Amino acid sequence: MPGFTPRRYDSQTGGEILFNKKLKLRLIEAQYRIKELEERLCPCEQHDWIEIHKEFVTISNCDMEVLRTYKCKTCGKVTKKYDWE
Repeated sequence: MPGFTPRRYDSQTGGEILFNKKLKLRLIEAQYRIKELEERLCPCEQHDWIEIHKEFVTISNCDMEVLRTYKCKTCGKVTKKYDWE
């Protein structure tokens, strides 16, 4: 085919940009849904935290911090916090 130049990348057609926008929208929708369900289980972020793990993190030769992992009994949300937070 004379004069035909194949497109090598999806970005030349704009399909990749459209796919990324749809993916970002789905991700945002999922994040809002998670927050909504979490709010139903633990209103006003009043979680009932229990400590499930403790890890000692070395910052320098003589300085250590404690990183604790907590889990909510009600909704199952997991979070990590240092003692100074």
